[in-house]
Amino acid sequence: MRKPLSAFMEASEIKVRQCVYIDKATHDKYANIIRYMGNGISLGRYIDNVLNEHLRQYQNELQEAYYQSIQNAKLF
Repeated sequence: MRKPLSAFMEASEIKVRQCVYIDKATHDKYANIIRYMGNGISLGRYIDNVLNEHLRQYQNELQEAYYQSIQNAKLF
């Protein structure tokens, strides 16, 4: 089920931050969206919300792909 855009605009604290590199053009597009629609949240918070929703929505597929890759991996 598709969440409304407002669901990604919810502010909360990011306790431990990590640096992630994204394309500058992508950064600029989302920075503009957040600047005008984000109700004061940071770009990092927005991206964190989107990624968490992606994990929630695709958790079964991601878990299956993860286990498949482990089974196909050869240690030696």
